[in-house]
Amino acid sequence: MSKINEGIILKGIWKTFIWFLIILYSIIVSSTLLGILSIFRLEYVVIFSILISAILYMYWGKDLSTDFSHNSSKNLNSVQTKNYSIINWMGYGLSVLLLLLILVPIMNWPMSIMEKTLNWDAGLYHIPKAVELWLTGSAWDFTISYGDYPLGYESLLSFTLFFTKNIGQFSIAHLVIILLAILGTWFLTMQYSKLPPGIILLGIIFLILSGFLPVFNPWYFLHFVPYAIGKNDLFLAAATVSAMVFVPLQKKERKKTDWIGLGISSGLAISIKPNCALILLFLWIYALLFTDIEKPFKRTLLPGMILASLGGGWIIRNLIGLNQLFLPSSYRIAEWSIWSNLNNPEFYLHIPKELVFSLLLSLILIIFGFVKKTQLSIADALLFVITLISFIITPASLNPNDPTAIAWRFGLSMLLLQFVYFVAVLDPFDRFLLDWIMKFRFLSYLATAIIFMTMAGFFFSQKELLPKKPDLASMLDRPYAVYDSTYLSIFDYVDENVHNSVVWIEGAQHYYAYDRDFTNTTTRSRDADYIVILDKSLEDMWFDVSNWDIVYEDSRGYVLKNQYLKPD
Repeated sequence: MSKINEGIILKGIWKTFIWFLIILYSIIVSSTLLGILSIFRLEYVVIFSILISAILYMYWGKDLSTDFSHNSSKNLNSVQTKNYSIINWMGYGLSVLLLLLILVPIMNWPMSIMEKTLNWDAGLYHIPKAVELWLTGSAWDFTISYGDYPLGYESLLSFTLFFTKNIGQFSIAHLVIILLAILGTWFLTMQYSKLPPGIILLGIIFLILSGFLPVFNPWYFLHFVPYAIGKNDLFLAAATVSAMVFVPLQKKERKKTDWIGLGISSGLAISIKPNCALILLFLWIYALLFTDIEKPFKRTLLPGMILASLGGGWIIRNLIGLNQLFLPSSYRIAEWSIWSNLNNPEFYLHIPKELVFSLLLSLILIIFGFVKKTQLSIADALLFVITLISFIITPASLNPNDPTAIAWRFGLSMLLLQFVYFVAVLDPFDRFLLDWIMKFRFLSYLATAIIFMTMAGFFFSQKELLPKKPDLASMLDRPYAVYDSTYLSIFDYVDENVHNSVVWIEGAQHYYAYDRDFTNTTTRSRDADYIVILDKSLEDMWFDVSNWDIVYEDSRGYVLKNQYLKPD
C-alpha cells in the first residue's frame, strides 16, 4: 500500500481515538453530574451524552488533525522505501492478529479462561457502586463500600446496565478502555520514534501480552490487566497517557498544546481517581509556561480548563455530603504505599528488579534530556520522575504486611510511559539498524520473516485464550460451592429467597447480595433485612446475633434474617 493510504488509515485511527475520548467523557461527566443531582436516568443520560458529544465534536473534533510525517520513509531510496512498506504493513497485520488475544477474552468474559474468580475489588465495590447508582439514580450513598471514592469508572458500568441489565456485558466498556490505552500509548510513542507505525503498534500489543516472560520484565504485570474485571486503574492510565499526547514535551520547535484534548483527557482521569493529580498538574503547568497559546484565551484554554474541572464533580459531592474530601477509613490506606515503607528495612531486602529498572531509567532520561541529538527533553525526564513519584506515593501500592509485594496496577501510567521513553532512548540505534537492513532485499525479507514467524508462533502458543469456557460463568452466580448442602452455594439461597431487601455481606464480596433481578440493595444507610456471613464465627460478629434468626447455614456460612421482619 502507498504512503498516502497509510496516512488516510492513520488519520482514521486518530479520529477513532478522539471519538473514544469524546464519548467516554460525555457519558461519564453526564452520569456523574446527573447522579449528583439524583436524576440518573436513561433518558437524561442519553440526551446529555449526545448533546455534549455533539458540542465537543463541532468545537474540537471536526477539524482536528495531526501530523504523522515524521514517521514517513523520506530520505530513503526506492528499494528501501519498498522494503520499509513491507515490514510496516506486516506490523499492522500482526498487530490485528495479536490484538485478538486481548479483545476476544475480554468479550468472552466471564467465560474467559484468564479469570476463574471474580476480582475482589470488583465484587467488593466496583460492581456494587455501579449497580447502586443504576438502581437509585443517586450518587449520594456514602455507606456502600468505598462510596466516597470517585465514580467515573463505575458510572460507565452503570450506563451499560441501562441497556443490558447484565453484569457480563461490562466487557463492552472494558473493550473500549483497553483500546483507548493502546491507542493513547501508540500515538504518544509515535511522537518520539521514527520507527514504522505498524512496528510500534505491534510492539505495544506484544508488550501487553509479554507476561509469559517474567524474568526481568519491567512490564510483566501488564499481561494480567486486560483480562481482569475492574479496570479503573487501566482506565486511569489510559486517560492519563492520552493527556500526555496533547502536550508536546519532546525536543522540537516550540509547539502548541491542544487545550481541548488536554481538558477532556484530564477531566476523564480526574473522574476516575485522584492518583493522577500530580501528573496532570505538571502537564498543565508545563503547557502554560512553555507552549504557545495561538488562539484567544477564551477560545481554547478556558474551555479546556472547564472541561477538566467538570471531571471533578465528585469532589464537590464529597465536600457537601461529608464536609471533607474522603472518609477517615479511606485515608487509612494512605499508609499502605511504597513511600510509607521507605523506612521499613524489610523493603530493602527484596526491592523488585522492576522498580530498580524504573529508577535507572529515570537517571538515563535525565542524562539524555541534556543530549541534543535525542528527541527527549528535560521536561520528558521530569514527567517520568513525577509519574514514578506519583506511583510511589499512591495508597495501597504496597502492603505493609508484605513489603516485597508491589501493587503494579497502581503504576500502569508509569509502565506505559516507561515503554514510550525506552523506545525513544533506543530509537536512533533502532532506526539506523532498520535503515541499513532496508538497503538489502535479502536482509529485509529475512527480518520480516523472523518477525512474522516469531509473532505467529506466539499467537498459536497463546490460542487457549480464545475459546469460551461456559463453566466459568458461574463466578457471577455461585462461588463458594458447598456440595453437601441444600444449595450449591450460600448465595443460591439469597438469589432464590431474598428479594426487595437490604442485604449486608460479611466476609465476602458485596456484589453477591443482589438477586437476578437486582431488587436487593447493599446500602448501609438503612437497617439490614438480611446479613450473609461467610467463613466467620457468629461469636466474632459486631452485632447482637440474638436479634437475628438463622434461616440458612452450611459449612461455609450463615444467612441471618432480622427478627422484626414480617414472615415471608
